[in-house]
Amino acid sequence: MFLLLVYSFFVSVFKEEKVGIAQIEKKILFPEPHYSSNVSLEETILKRRSVREYGEETLSLEELSQLLWAAQGITSGEGFRTAPSAGALYPLEIYVVTAEGIFHYLPEEMFVRNLQGQR
Repeated sequence: MFLLLVYSFFVSVFKEEKVGIAQIEKKILFPEPHYSSNVSLEETILKRRSVREYGEETLSLEELSQLLWAAQGITSGEGFRTAPSAGALYPLEIYVVTAEGIFHYLPEEMFVRNLQGQR
């Protein structure tokens, strides 16, 4: 499984496309993320490392949900997110690549949609 962050120059086009999301059949809804932890921010920063060798095990749905929320999750009723963005434009898009396909993360709805067969 890979996560891709893609900068979108067509943010307004992407936002207009979301109108028909309810009609998409292949989507994966995520459980609510955890908003607290027993690990401090300082300890998390201290232990952070880049890894380029990956194991065979896949992430659970809960782990993927938490990772996606941490990357671009909604943090307020106004639509603000976990990641900063000048002017609240949020030009980064997140894609999850698995053996089952390529999925686009939609933070407002907290699900990913399968991009297989779409153009």
